[in-house]
Amino acid sequence: MTLPLRPASGEGPPHLPALGLPALYAACVLAYGGLAPATVWAWITLAAAGTAVVVGAIGRIVHPEPAGGAPHLERGPGAARLFALAVGGALVLIVAAGQLNRASLWLSPLPAALWVASGQARSRGGPGWVPALAQAMGPVAGWVAVRGIVEGPAWLLAAATALWLGRGVDVRSPGTRLAHAGAVALWVMTGWACGRVGWYFGGIALAAALLAWYHADAARPAGDPAASRRVLIVHAAVGLSVLAGSLLDVVTAP
Repeated sequence: MTLPLRPASGEGPPHLPALGLPALYAACVLAYGGLAPATVWAWITLAAAGTAVVVGAIGRIVHPEPAGGAPHLERGPGAARLFALAVGGALVLIVAAGQLNRASLWLSPLPAALWVASGQARSRGGPGWVPALAQAMGPVAGWVAVRGIVEGPAWLLAAATALWLGRGVDVRSPGTRLAHAGAVALWVMTGWACGRVGWYFGGIALAAALLAWYHADAARPAGDPAASRRVLIVHAAVGLSVLAGSLLDVVTAP
C-alpha cells in the first residue's frame, strides 16, 4: 500500500514512487480474479494515502544533506507539526489496513518504513536494493489486502515491479535494459500463473513497447529539457497499461 511522496531533498533524477501505484491495484485485481467490492478499493486507497502522509512527513523531518552528508533533523514548531502529521497518517494507515484483514494490519508498517529508508538511500547514494525492495512492497501489499496471504503470483509481481522501477531513471545503463526485460518476462509469468488470457497479455505487450521506446529515446543528447517529463509520462503509461490489461481481462472473462 504505497503512495509515498518525493524525498524532501529533491535532488537527483526525477523519481516518483507513486508510479508504482498501478502495480498495487493490478495485484488487487489479479488476486481477486475480478472487481473487488468498492469498500475494498476504498480501504486500500486510504491505506496508501496514509502511507504517503507518513513517508512525506518523516522525509521532511529528517532532511538528508546534499553530497551524501549526515541527515539533518528538523527542529522547532515545524517539526512538531510534521510529527503530528506523521502520527495522523499512521493512524489512517492502521485503521484502513485493519479493515481489510489481519495480515494487512500486521504488514502495514513495513511499506512506510521501507519508503523512508528508500528516500534516505536515494538522497545519500545508498544501496540500490533499498528502493527496489520498497517498490516491490506495493504488489505484495495489494495481494495480501485481497487474499490475506502472500502467494506465488504476488512474488512475481513484486519482482517485476522492483525490476521495472527499482533502478530509477538511469535509462542509459545496460543494467536498466536487462531489468526492464526481466520485468516484462515476470509480468508474462504472472499472467500464466493467474490464468489470464488475451487482454492481460495485450496490456503487457503495450507496456513492453513503451519500455522499448523509452530506451530508444535515450539515444537523444543528454540535457534534453523535456527528458524528465517523458520519463514520468512513459513510466506512468507502463503502469497503467499493466493495470488496464488486468482490468479488461477480468471483466471480460466468462
